[in-house]
Amino acid sequence: MGAVAGRLEQLGGDVHGIIPRALLEYETSKERPSYGKTTVVGDMHTRKRLMAKESHAFIALPGGFGTMEELMEVPPLSVLVSRY
Repeated sequence: MGAVAGRLEQLGGDVHGIIPRALLEYETSKERPSYGKTTVVGDMHTRKRLMAKESHAFIALPGGFGTMEELMEVPPLSVLVSRY
């Protein structure tokens, strides 16, 4: 995901990472560059809700069960957020 975020930023796009506090120490490091804006939230539900609210599009890169779960949950959330 870092390569995609880096390239998007090079092309002038906006990068906004949203990460739950519990994953912050595992998913960030001084060795890895950070791109754009990072928002730290309290839990995964808040992350998904904010992703649905802030995004125009989603991409999913190969991952694990969490990636699949988000891929299935975020599109319906996007519809709900836009309507209510």
